[in-house]
Amino acid sequence: MFRILAGSAAVFALSTAAFALTPQEELTAACTESGNDAADCACAADHIVETLDETELAFMLAVMEADTNEPTEVMSIAAEQGMEVADIMVMGQKMQVAEPVMREACGIDEFN
Repeated sequence: MFRILAGSAAVFALSTAAFALTPQEELTAACTESGNDAADCACAADHIVETLDETELAFMLAVMEADTNEPTEVMSIAAEQGMEVADIMVMGQKMQVAEPVMREACGIDEFN
């Protein structure tokens, strides 16, 4: 999931500078920028927003916005969101459970 979303930090920054986007819109834009179909991306974004809690979603969006995905930066972002390693692991488990459902419902082949 992070690989698809990480490549869109510039798009995310530009789009949020113009106007505030909802988490669904931010995730959809990131997914679409990675070359996926907009409708499939919107479907997947809806699933992600339904799967993750507000803290996890804020963490994911902050990681997308980050300059790098280096472990130290990711952990710094997690700390800023009030998350610890265990919380990230729980988030990962949620996404692993949601991934096949999103793949079948939304038609997106890869969520890494």
